[in-house]
Amino acid sequence: MSKFIVILSFPLLFFLGNCSINTCGNYIMSEKKYENLQKIATAYTRDCGATTAFSPQIKITDINTGNDNIIFILKKSPSQDFNVIWKEDTVEIYFDFSLSQSDILKKDESILKIKIFSEGNEVYFSKPDGVW
Repeated sequence: MSKFIVILSFPLLFFLGNCSINTCGNYIMSEKKYENLQKIATAYTRDCGATTAFSPQIKITDINTGNDNIIFILKKSPSQDFNVIWKEDTVEIYFDFSLSQSDILKKDESILKIKIFSEGNEVYFSKPDGVW
């Protein structure tokens, strides 16, 4: 009897295990190669489907190792569109909607400085302990 239960359980476990497949997609907005840093910066929107909001993000990829470091994550956005201007040591991110500090999940300026603009105006957010 126990062999019968195990055999019947296998298809159910297989089906449930496949339900956790990642269905998120990244839509690249812009890329910039920083030769002096040996890095590639990529601005993209993460989209995980109809029940989640768009999440604008920026990652830095080490050219030599291929390792990624996400330096900016916005919790949610009403659209997948945003603008980026790449400068020598800074990335400027432009959103056409209002932002609050709680909208930012991560802001790591250890590689590039990050300037955020909301509805045309630069906004200054900082965490008291400096950690996002």
